Amino acid sequence: ARRRYNEILAKGGVADYQEVLENVTERDKMDETRETAPLKRAPDAILLDNSNMTQNDQMLWIEKILKEKWGLSPS
Repeated sequence: ARRRYNEILAKGGVADYQEVLENVTERDKMDETRETAPLKRAPDAILLDNSNMTQNDQMLWIEKILKEKWGLSPS
């Protein structure tokens, strides 16, 4: 919701954060509970909450997971 809110503001729009949060939450609930092809996280998915991470922090986190889970290193 924070990202969407910031996108609206960056484009010169007017937004209320609480309203954006409610819209995103409602959309997610509809996606997760729809009858046909509901949105579900894969059983082996690794959840990354990047709400407070920079792009560099995210890349470092991904590199760490690749090394820990699969012994892979970036090229």
